[in-house]
Amino acid sequence: MSLKKGKLILSEAGKWRSKLTALQKSTFVIDTVSPQATIEFIQDSDGVVSKCLLKQNELTEWLKVK
Repeated sequence: MSLKKGKLILSEAGKWRSKLTALQKSTFVIDTVSPQATIEFIQDSDGVVSKCLLKQNELTEWLKVK
């Protein structure tokens, strides 16, 4: 994930790249994925992002943050 020209970009090196559009403070739509997917950044009690929740159709997957 990176920030380019004020836009949040999610990518997998050499494979794909997508701009994220905010739905809420911590939930974003992944623009180039079909069917539509969202990613939510979950913060711990210190306000640090500790994991992400990826949702696409009926699939929900937790992503561990490094």
